[in-house]
Amino acid sequence: MVSGKQQEMPPVKSMTPSINYALKAKYAAYTTLVFFLVANPETYKLLQKFLGHWVDIASPGGCPTPTGFFLHTALFFVLLWSIMLFPRD
Repeated sequence: MVSGKQQEMPPVKSMTPSINYALKAKYAAYTTLVFFLVANPETYKLLQKFLGHWVDIASPGGCPTPTGFFLHTALFFVLLWSIMLFPRD
């Protein structure tokens, strides 16, 4: 028989820790910097010099081709993902 006294359950902690505003600002700054570097026409021109023998990435003026845009989107993803693997603090 169960006694009339109920046991108190410990508070349940959230599985996702709260992220403070400074950390959010840091990630936003990293994202802005990575976007600036990846979306810059000079970056398209640079990659065209290195990879232009295999795939057409950009025009001489730095305007991306659809293939170049896709490659830079993938590059943006990989760079942000690698930044998120760093320790939080």
